[in-house]
Amino acid sequence: MKIIRISTLVLKIFLFFGSGYSFGQDFTLSQFQSNAHVFNPACIGSSGRDLRMLVAYRNQWFASGFPYQTFLVSGEMKINPFPKKLRQAAVSLVLADDQIGDGQWRNTWISGGVSATKNLDAAHKHSLAFGISSALLIRQFNAKNLLFENQFESSSFSFNPEISAGENTTGLRQGFFQINSGLFYQFEVSSRLSFGLGASGLWLYRPNEALSNIATASSLAKMNSRITSNFSAKMKLSTDFSIEPQCFFSQQGKAREFNFGGWFLFTSHLQNGGVWETGIGAFSRLNDSFIPAVRLGNGKLNAQLSYDATFSNVKYNDIQNKFIGIGGMGALEFTIIYNLDFKSRAFKRFLVPCQTF
Repeated sequence: MKIIRISTLVLKIFLFFGSGYSFGQDFTLSQFQSNAHVFNPACIGSSGRDLRMLVAYRNQWFASGFPYQTFLVSGEMKINPFPKKLRQAAVSLVLADDQIGDGQWRNTWISGGVSATKNLDAAHKHSLAFGISSALLIRQFNAKNLLFENQFESSSFSFNPEISAGENTTGLRQGFFQINSGLFYQFEVSSRLSFGLGASGLWLYRPNEALSNIATASSLAKMNSRITSNFSAKMKLSTDFSIEPQCFFSQQGKAREFNFGGWFLFTSHLQNGGVWETGIGAFSRLNDSFIPAVRLGNGKLNAQLSYDATFSNVKYNDIQNKFIGIGGMGALEFTIIYNLDFKSRAFKRFLVPCQTF
């Protein structure tokens, strides 16, 4: 089977991922810290809330007519069956779906995970979390919209999709089992300063994948494992102002991505005792894009909006060759987070261990 021209966008989306100079497979999100539990199971429950629900939507390259869309729903809940041994434990459930707008390529994840966090010192300032998750990935590839050699008309010097392709274009569906694990270290320096550092390995079990339902053993390829690391800090400079620097690194095969930036958060105290938080974020994906963002919420319900404005050399004036960039070819991402605490949150005090004689 010889394919003369596959839709340029389909081919690029399959090969191009992450930064402007690399290739890969899994989806990514610019608002990485809000979805840290998706990329590192040790971050499940790291927000400290008893229940956390999240909905995220990402629309990339929408001006091309074939947008790459990612939709994610997740829930995290704290549990602790061993309160004397663990600081906390948490479970999560994640449903993610990303696809090309015309449905040629689609991936659906159903994932569940658990994390356990243990204090490393008597003052409860240092803690280490271990997490593990598993997922079922359903991958679908529809070749009906591809163009083949015998659909080319020399008279018009163009491809005619009405001509029979003469090829097997039956849709391909594959199922893969995924295993992930990670670590996350937290250090609460004081009530005004804390930071966390994590690392994870995704696709520890590497299944074979193919693009054709008539694939042979020689045409199968091993799924690449994905390595990620994340860093975040919270610095409260006053009762009304704080900053949150963040960075995220990911590598899967040849795909490499490094995002860094932070949030500037302003807190308004309401007359009824509540708070209103306004955040302005500025991030960058190295050698690829600048990502401005805004966050609004009252602590219980928060919304975040960001846009990837690309400056890498993959941005072209010709709409047929332009994949990402300013003017409808970037990535618009929107997230809603709902937090709920079952127990009252008392004022936090750090324990001061007394010396034993």
